[in-house]
Amino acid sequence: MTKEYANPMWQRYLRLLARTDDGRIIPNPAIQFTKNAKAGLYDKMSDAQYNIALKDVEEESILFKDAPKSSAYALFVRGFQKLSLTNAEICEIAKVLSTASARVDFRHNFPASDASDTSFDTDEDSF
Repeated sequence: MTKEYANPMWQRYLRLLARTDDGRIIPNPAIQFTKNAKAGLYDKMSDAQYNIALKDVEEESILFKDAPKSSAYALFVRGFQKLSLTNAEICEIAKVLSTASARVDFRHNFPASDASDTSFDTDEDSF
């Protein structure tokens, strides 16, 4: 999977997990990609560009285990389990989470201060 595809994918999963319950349902991107391909939306792409886009969507689709949709929670856990994170990377993730944890009162689940960039795009037809 390319970094250019993976970055927004992980951002989408993290934002959904951070702002909704674990029941948020996400459609399998392979379904929309196939519809778009049949509609000719990728006809202007070179074969190389199309193959990269297809590979990226196929890799994310693996997280859905052949299902047409899945919860953000399940997708995040499945994806996270497939990563080969180094100890240093785990420490960096923990730093970010600990900084965010300092802004929150877990007893009341209210931010201690305003979190920046609380909006996000959930355009599910963007593939």
